[in-house]
Amino acid sequence: MALPIKDTPILTGKDAERFWKRAAESEAGLHKISDEERVRIKENAKKIKAIAKFK
Repeated sequence: MALPIKDTPILTGKDAERFWKRAAESEAGLHKISDEERVRIKENAKKIKAIAKFK
C-alpha cells in the first residue's frame, strides 16, 4: 500500500527570504554551474537512463 504524500511546508521568515533571494538570483543567471559539473550531471543522467525502466 502506498504511503500518503504530505503537504509541502510553508516557508516563513528568513527561510522564505532566502528562498526568494536565491530564486531571483537564479533567474538573473547569477548561479551558473561549471563545465565540469555540467558534464558530471549529464554522465549521471545517462547512467540513470540506462538502468531505468519507464513504462
